[in-house]
Formats: sequence, structure tokens, C-alpha cells
Amino acid sequence: MSLQFNDSCNKQLTAVGAPIHALAPEAMARGHRDALRDLRERAWSLILRDTRFSADQAALLDAENLHFGRDGFATVMLLEAGEVGAPRSYLPSQCLAPDAASAVERWMCAARIFTGALFREIDEHGRLGQRLGAMGALSQAGTAA
Repeated sequence: MSLQFNDSCNKQLTAVGAPIHALAPEAMARGHRDALRDLRERAWSLILRDTRFSADQAALLDAENLHFGRDGFATVMLLEAGEVGAPRSYLPSQCLAPDAASAVERWMCAARIFTGALFREIDEHGRLGQRLGAMGALSQAGTAA
């Protein structure tokens, strides 16, 4: 991740409305979980829209596959799935429009994802888990709609 991304992330994380002690812990956890899921689902749908990746390909994205530009756009590079041990190459890079890049950046900041799997499970307490598989993302997107 670039320094610019980390700086904007820090600004977003410190721009909090109510003091943390002003909310009941269970309501705060529920709100955090739901907010994270909303951010993740928006980032997921906009990445699919802009890249035309399959759900399986989008589920394989890591934070390192994204490069945010100063112009508001982002570039997504994904290694082609291949046989084990075979050399792998990058698929043609894809461009995210500013609305999609912003949504992905908000998701990454809120979830504090700087490396590794971009789309991850979110448990009932709002904690991130392992990489979200394509079927899990599709089923959760269907229930959110």
C-alpha cells in the first residue's frame, strides 16, 4: 500500500462521530458488524462491475493486487489461476472508476486490511475471519439485498 493510502486511512479512522463510550457495547458491535458488511458488499459489487471478474476471481484478490492512483482511479492486477507448479501470469490489468476505488478504500480502511485477502468473513462480533469464498460472498450479497 502506498503512503497516500495509509494517510487517508488514518484520517478516516480518526474522523469518528460519537465517543466510543457513548454507545452500548452490544449495539456498537452489531452496528460495526453491519457497517463492515455494507462496506464489503459495496466494494465487492463495484469491483465486479468495473473489472468484469468472475466471483471466483474477485474472491482471490489480495490488498496487494490494488494500486490506488492520485487521480481517484485504481488499478487491479490479478494472477491467472493455473495448475499447481505451472508458471502463472497476470490477467490484463483492470481499472476501477473513482466511485469503486473509493468504496474499496473505505472497506479496506474500516476493516484495517493492508495485506492479504481483500474480502474476508465477518463474524457476529464484527471480527474479520478468513478469505471469503465466492459462494459465501454471493450468498451474503443476496441476503443483504
